[in-house]
Amino acid sequence: MKGFRKITKRLFGRKSANQADFGIIDGEVTDNCGSIGEAVAFETELAEFEGKTIGNHSNSFGREAEFIEPDPPADEFREPVPPAEQINPDEWEIPEPYLIYLSATGKAKRTIQEYRWELLWWNRQTALARLTLQDMEGIIHKVHPSTARRKVAAIRSFAKWQLREGSGRLHGEVSQVILPKTPSRIPKDRGTDEFMDLSRCAVDLVRAGDRRGVWIGLMGCCGLRISEIQTAEPAPGKTIKVIGKGDKERQIPAPAWLIEALGCDTYKRCWKKGRHLIWSELKKMGIRKPHSLRHTFASELRRKGYPLEEIKVLLGHSKLDTTMIYANVALPNDITSRLGVEH
Repeated sequence: MKGFRKITKRLFGRKSANQADFGIIDGEVTDNCGSIGEAVAFETELAEFEGKTIGNHSNSFGREAEFIEPDPPADEFREPVPPAEQINPDEWEIPEPYLIYLSATGKAKRTIQEYRWELLWWNRQTALARLTLQDMEGIIHKVHPSTARRKVAAIRSFAKWQLREGSGRLHGEVSQVILPKTPSRIPKDRGTDEFMDLSRCAVDLVRAGDRRGVWIGLMGCCGLRISEIQTAEPAPGKTIKVIGKGDKERQIPAPAWLIEALGCDTYKRCWKKGRHLIWSELKKMGIRKPHSLRHTFASELRRKGYPLEEIKVLLGHSKLDTTMIYANVALPNDITSRLGVEH
């Protein structure tokens, strides 16, 4: 009732009034004497005392009480994260026993370093302690298939070590991952003419005392990987000895001018450099993809009629399937002429 009197005083200036003294005409409040108060929208004017009427039922003006939506339910209870899983991803480090395990299984230093980088990458995406199959599938579909296979290989190695140590959760998740198929590609072959030009360029650079000639000769005339360059050494029988992937040694025939440069003490101090420096220097020469020199070397061998088994040994491939990309390098000649489509 106090709320009603407050509204009537505001509308008509009266200090006391009864509900019977007023009526509603066309949405306006009037007194029984015929005077019409200021037009007021009821939702606005009665909001101050809504719900204060007797019994909390419909108010005296016939307006139903507004439904008040209940508060949303509280969030579902979640179990606290164990302290072992609360580690900041940036602070997580590879367990030292795992690195010892990799070394004991015969992994090369380069492979161990790459596994370390990949595991740190995985841990930045999702903590390894909580990594699931769905997490891995959601991550690897965003990268190139070759990259995905490399990353899964690293996490599988770590999961295998954890299984041996008595924790099989991660191994159970990783074992269900289906690796994407890598697209088939032809070698990045520069062709016979450019192969000859590069070999002559390498000879000129070596004679001028430029270390870049040694790098081009090792990759383009011997088929070395860029990471194998600093392991090259002269060997008996006009060959060089290199250490490739998996810490495996192999011998490769090499031209005399290159063997002589490798045995020179002056050259040894300048050409045995890391892959990043070599890559940078060759790019300045216009060789934007130095690995194409290795592809060109293998492709030229195939064009000269060498069997894939021999090319596999020279390149240091562990499987013949890897060398099979050079199987179709030597295409039959004069196909269009024989077909009669040259008009």
